[in-house]
Amino acid sequence: MYSCLDTPNMTVGIANMKIEPTAASGVTSSSSDGALTLTGTVVSVGKIEKLFEKGFYWGYDRKNLTDSVLVEDSNSQPGTFFGTLSNIRGDTTIYWQAFARNDYGISLGDTISYTTPPIFTKENTFSGKTRSLFTSFTLNNDLYFTCGYYNILFNDIYRFDGAMWWYNIDTIPGARRYPVAFTINDSLAYVGTGQGASLSSIFGDFYVFNGNTQRWNGTPIQTPAEMPRYDAVAFSLNNKGYVVGGNIGSGIFSKDVWEYSITNGIDSWRKMNDFPSPFSGGLSFSNNGRVFVGFGNGTENTLWEYDVAADSWNEFASSPTNAQGEQASIHSGVITQDKIYLVDINNIIWELDLATGNYKQKSTLPDDFPSETTGQYMFSVGDAIYIGLGGIGLFYRYYPLWDN
Repeated sequence: MYSCLDTPNMTVGIANMKIEPTAASGVTSSSSDGALTLTGTVVSVGKIEKLFEKGFYWGYDRKNLTDSVLVEDSNSQPGTFFGTLSNIRGDTTIYWQAFARNDYGISLGDTISYTTPPIFTKENTFSGKTRSLFTSFTLNNDLYFTCGYYNILFNDIYRFDGAMWWYNIDTIPGARRYPVAFTINDSLAYVGTGQGASLSSIFGDFYVFNGNTQRWNGTPIQTPAEMPRYDAVAFSLNNKGYVVGGNIGSGIFSKDVWEYSITNGIDSWRKMNDFPSPFSGGLSFSNNGRVFVGFGNGTENTLWEYDVAADSWNEFASSPTNAQGEQASIHSGVITQDKIYLVDINNIIWELDLATGNYKQKSTLPDDFPSETTGQYMFSVGDAIYIGLGGIGLFYRYYPLWDN
């Protein structure tokens, strides 16, 4: 338990022939996920009658350590002690010193500095042909993205394994933009729907990519006659795939929801209850049995949560409001643990707390992300979050727990 303690103006040295304590700051500190652990040592407690306290003064200005952590315990013996600072921002230098005091004086350790880990780290730049309007998925903690458009349509596929990009993978049959993807059993990815070279070329097929063999099944699976669409969303839940909404042509948006399952090698599609409103171009998030869909054209900046047991949708949140009092235009996002992280078209990151439904504005993307692009994409691979690839090759890892 910690409390604040103003820097005391107390006698240092022997007072009234009594002996003060002696404290020393630890040489090193340790950090983990937005927290910083400080170390101190009580070399001598001096003479104690009623009072003995030990702790740390800390702050962001070496000459003005105005904050403090007071370690409250009854142990008045010499030895090492610790204190933890929480919700510390990355890319920041913290200054601190240990202290110990008794009835007769205070002893201060040396002032120590520690620079916290970065909020963003630059990963290997994607050296393939840049594009937008692609789809992505993860299999076995590897990130894949495929298809897309930049002056031409693409049907290639790339894999990022957390360290480097892999390029020599079979292409998907049929180049397209605005496709969707979902996965089954963390080994199979289903990629389909989308738009071809002409506005009237709309796909309703799905091809299967095997993460173990790194190959596509050359024959598409059977899909419902109503499936042709582009700019829809898809998600995976309980080893089933779902396709929601999309543009079915001539600017007409759909609100139907289709569930895909496979049993003993037999494909099956089932039409579920409709989404609350026709929409396209939205986002979907699924993790730990919870699913959220929305923020697209036609949803009025609303995010909905899916109740799979009741096959119904419940309004969960609106898009965040920026400093100008306008609702932010969300481009991409990911879900991890109990938070959804979003990036808007102005390169600002937002955090949505799933427990409270409240937003926090976080950092802006690094300066080398140009503001005139079509928007950046977020990807979640295990516990890692990556950002980039929106018409450029930049690719960064984002550490949200240091973004305080």
